[in-house]
Amino acid sequence: KATVSVLNCSRHPPIPMPSLRCAASAALFAAAAAQLPEEDDVMRLWPQPRHLVAPPGAAHLVLDPAAFTMTAAAGGESDVLAWNMDFYTKDIFARAGTPNERPGASKPLARLEISVGSAAAGHPSLAMNESYRLELASPVAKLTAPEVWGAVRGLETFSQMLQMNRAYVIRHGDGVVVEDAPRFPWRGLLIDPARHFIPVREVKATIDQMAQNKLNALHWHLTDSEAFAICTDTFTAFPLLSQRGAYAPALCYSEADLAAVVAYGRLRGVRVVPEVDLPAHMASWAQGYPDLITDCPAYNPQPTRPRYFSPADVTNERLYAAIDEILAHLEALLPDASWHVGGDEPHFDCWNANANVTAYMKARGLDAQGLYAAFLTRYQSLVKKHAKHLVGWVEITENGAPEKGTTVVGVWNGNEKLAKVIATGYRAIVSSNWYLDTSVAGEWEKFYTDDPMSYLAANATQADRARVLGGEACMWGNHFTTENTQPQTWPNAAATAEQLWSANIVSVPVARTRIAQHRCRMVRRGVQAGPVSMDYCDADLYVRMPNAFFHPGDFPADKETPNWNGHDP
Repeated sequence: KATVSVLNCSRHPPIPMPSLRCAASAALFAAAAAQLPEEDDVMRLWPQPRHLVAPPGAAHLVLDPAAFTMTAAAGGESDVLAWNMDFYTKDIFARAGTPNERPGASKPLARLEISVGSAAAGHPSLAMNESYRLELASPVAKLTAPEVWGAVRGLETFSQMLQMNRAYVIRHGDGVVVEDAPRFPWRGLLIDPARHFIPVREVKATIDQMAQNKLNALHWHLTDSEAFAICTDTFTAFPLLSQRGAYAPALCYSEADLAAVVAYGRLRGVRVVPEVDLPAHMASWAQGYPDLITDCPAYNPQPTRPRYFSPADVTNERLYAAIDEILAHLEALLPDASWHVGGDEPHFDCWNANANVTAYMKARGLDAQGLYAAFLTRYQSLVKKHAKHLVGWVEITENGAPEKGTTVVGVWNGNEKLAKVIATGYRAIVSSNWYLDTSVAGEWEKFYTDDPMSYLAANATQADRARVLGGEACMWGNHFTTENTQPQTWPNAAATAEQLWSANIVSVPVARTRIAQHRCRMVRRGVQAGPVSMDYCDADLYVRMPNAFFHPGDFPADKETPNWNGHDP
């Protein structure tokens, strides 16, 4: 069908759509007002704050784009806070809404005053304090936080308080108080440029999306069998790791790229946790240095890819020299204390099929599992040498004995393993049921209801529970590129984000309306988030349900329809 652009109906870029005149577009806005009445237009924040008090019948607060300001109290200024004040001011006033949606009785909100207890703003860390208190009042609202990271989270909450179809209005906002803090300190999202390379601009966009959902740990899976995505041109001993192991010499992250991602993550309060996966998933290393992997052609299940399943040759001292050079180059560029070593899916059969490796094991009285444990000890010693703490998939505890106290274990192949990992004394995160790449887009309910704590033993102590650090959703890149990743990731990852942030998860029906609106907020920030219900969302218009759903008869009324007679969740 022929399409044209809407002419001068808003200040946003034209959106291709079936031919409509501005009068017809205005009719759509009028229909939206009817379908989202005043009594239904309530705050729907995502993730849900820990504690929110909203006085009944409170006055509306209206922001004047020509006069509203954000200010930082003396002693709490930092570049991170200044950047976020600018970002959220622009975000709040990015769309004008519809003038006739302004409430008649209201109070002005002239300023948001932000007070941070400590002006220090180094890099976000596992120990950072993300708590905040937000108090709305006229003419000045207040946001207070012990650290700047809490202020960043509070600004996201404040930006969400402006309703979907209203113009700079916080309905019934006067007197609202939010006391908020995360349930878990590790709330992550894994991305996988080793399967399909992800340009830096897209990595930064992912960090923006994480911040909108209060996720705080970007797990960057930088190496795998398919590709070695860290540029090694400046390496002295092993420059060919990326020159031959990347998809192409240019498809890797330079030192400037790594620094840019870390710097942007810092502004958004997002840690960057690198993964250099060993001892399996090593084929890309062998393109430049074949001696770093184990030769076992008789074992290889896919002859067309003779090195794909070959693990590291952990008997070769050059392997440890390569690991050491990688850590030496990246130690300062990637300043987070966590270093993910991988450790998953070791191929013991390959080691057992290699004459040199079996001779090495026999001379030392080791079997394949013992060889793995010895390798892991060496890898952890190198990680410690470069002032990092070890993170690895659950196999590191099933086949080895990494140090307790600082090690973090990722449970990926069955959350029922969490109880044993915790009982053994390790700290852990979960991801088994949060694989985004194998889930159906819009299948957010299963992500939302998966509580990490539900996998602990009934007699788990408080100390056991404290070692559950959180979890991460995993977006493996085998079948996804920049063209189709976002709708596969969101809003399913947003459901994980609320499970990890909020201490007051109730039920899917209570959350459904909020996540649908939140998905529209993401769309308005340029994210290609997939729908969770039959609604409509674009830059100017949000319609929560089709007209047919608003009339009893064939369609039962429920809590999601504005004409429902009970209390809206």
